[in-house]
Amino acid sequence: MLNGTNQYATLYDSQVVRRAVNPLEGSVIIAASVADSTVWGDVVSRTLFSITTDVNNKISVLTDAGQPGRVTFNYTAGGVSKNIYWDDAFYSGTVVYALTWSKLNDTVAAYINGNLIGSVSGLGTWVGALSGISPTLGYSSGSYWKGTISYASLYTSALSSADVWRASSVVQNARTIQQIATYNGVLGFSGDSIVGCLNGGLPSYAYHVANITLSPYVCAGVSGDTTTQILARFQTDLMSKNPTVCVLEGGHNDQAQSVPYATVAANLTTMVQTCKAANLPVFYILITPSTIKTNTSMQTLDTWNASLSTLMAGLGVTTIDLRPLLGKFRAGGDAGNLWDLQSAFDDGGGIHLTSAGAYTAGQEIARVLIQSFGL
Repeated sequence: MLNGTNQYATLYDSQVVRRAVNPLEGSVIIAASVADSTVWGDVVSRTLFSITTDVNNKISVLTDAGQPGRVTFNYTAGGVSKNIYWDDAFYSGTVVYALTWSKLNDTVAAYINGNLIGSVSGLGTWVGALSGISPTLGYSSGSYWKGTISYASLYTSALSSADVWRASSVVQNARTIQQIATYNGVLGFSGDSIVGCLNGGLPSYAYHVANITLSPYVCAGVSGDTTTQILARFQTDLMSKNPTVCVLEGGHNDQAQSVPYATVAANLTTMVQTCKAANLPVFYILITPSTIKTNTSMQTLDTWNASLSTLMAGLGVTTIDLRPLLGKFRAGGDAGNLWDLQSAFDDGGGIHLTSAGAYTAGQEIARVLIQSFGL
């Protein structure tokens, strides 16, 4: 957290960050608040973020001295200046600002709290050596941010709108995350190898959810288990560890072993009821994509997921669907299917996740948990 002397944010400019800056393709996400609402009307330009080679080549997010309540997102390259404005900035709480830029796609986009507020094209060409770039946070040429900067992350690629939304959701709810960790204590995960603590030595999404939400966790995932086997050890492996949130997963191995859906539904219902009897909130992760399973198997799993969504809704359980994030269309399959794992998320076996896949899944699960608690 940056909160400089006299409420001015501290300057941050390091050689490490300087080398990481890409003025052609990049993104920045910053969570910040002003000292009080009068800052918006004090007719002083205050810089939140800046990347500068010279006046003709710079990227910045700053308040507008001539327009009370305005934040200007600027991308200037080769003397061609492009601006996006946010004119509803009369707010003293924490706001998540995001700016993405891509010369390749000829687009600059600005976001507030994960929501797109505008985009521009017609970008100029950046002039100047990368070694001459000066990246700063909370300061530029005598223009200080007056308030607190609680989070900042710089990327060397232009994030998609979906990526900005997910990242901003986590950052925006930083206090909520801490409340979850403090109030609810321990996240409990139960399932098969999909949720297993380690997959080929890589942390699973359970690890990432716990890391994102600053929470201790119990991981009771065992490779190859059907829901019958998960249920058999449910009390010993999960409930006896006193979790305060239950995140359940399972079904892939049942389908592979031709276990009837009725058995899966009954097992999961018993687990949910056990958690509910202990007054614990429950979440269920729908069955994820699998590149190695046949079309017939994936059709079965689509049917199961639809039925499980209905079942969980009736039990008062929030379902988490990772298929839109992890899956991709399989040629020759049903229209609109998401049966195969995306290549970047497939560890090579067609069912388990790479570290990138686990992190992406973890972000989404954390987002749902944060929104569901509504603290």
